[in-house]
Amino acid sequence: MNESSSTLISWNEPWFFLVRSRGGWDWCKRIFIVIVFAIVMILLAFFKGWVAQGLIEVITLSIAVGIIAALSLDVDNIQRNVNIKEERIILKRAVGWGWAGLIPLNIDLDLIEQIQLKRPDEWGKSYAGMVIFIEGHILLYGIPKAVSLQNLADILHRLGVSVELID
Repeated sequence: MNESSSTLISWNEPWFFLVRSRGGWDWCKRIFIVIVFAIVMILLAFFKGWVAQGLIEVITLSIAVGIIAALSLDVDNIQRNVNIKEERIILKRAVGWGWAGLIPLNIDLDLIEQIQLKRPDEWGKSYAGMVIFIEGHILLYGIPKAVSLQNLADILHRLGVSVELID
């Protein structure tokens, strides 16, 4: 793999794209995490005798810890970066801590089954989207208004990737 290949096009997603695109089931999982953390903290406080400090304070602190734990899972999803090179697409975090999302996702172009480019009005968002189909997985990335979908489709097509952009 040639690490020095030039970047053909690059962009950062709109802020909180993935968080805003999350469906109902994903929100249920996040709420479940908050509830589990809160219950564990409340039980720990009860058995350690910390409830004497005040039940309301313990419950409030437990819920706050649960919310912080759930939010920490989304640090990598605040904003992500997409780099399209001659042989691969590199998907990585644009914001986050050093230990979170340390390794970028490198996808060789020959592994990509198809890429669908969605205009904002096609899916009711204020920004475009790129759906990557690869080996039974689906990856969703946001495309800011500054990136031309037609230009992106042309670049991907020249690289031999199957691209769908509805006119």
